[in-house]
Amino acid sequence: MWNWIVSLWNKAVKVFKEFMAIALPIVSQIVIAELKDFAVDVVTSFDGTTLTIDEKRKAAFNAIKAEAISRGISVSTSLLNTLVELAVQYIRSSK
Repeated sequence: MWNWIVSLWNKAVKVFKEFMAIALPIVSQIVIAELKDFAVDVVTSFDGTTLTIDEKRKAAFNAIKAEAISRGISVSTSLLNTLVELAVQYIRSSK
């Protein structure tokens, strides 16, 4: 009986991992699409300020995180950092 339960549990875990492997990139794309315009606006707003690059990145990170929270979006630190970097690269490429 115990082996059957363990086998069933392992199958469920495998299915969940496969689902997450498919869903995570899609969810990340949705979050980036939802916040990209705000991120570009925030990063642009720091152009011409006397803040250092690190201070600008930290301020943008915090502003985007606050916006995500206000929209009810839970975002990982790595995804927020990616969003800041994408906004910076977008602005640099459009100049």
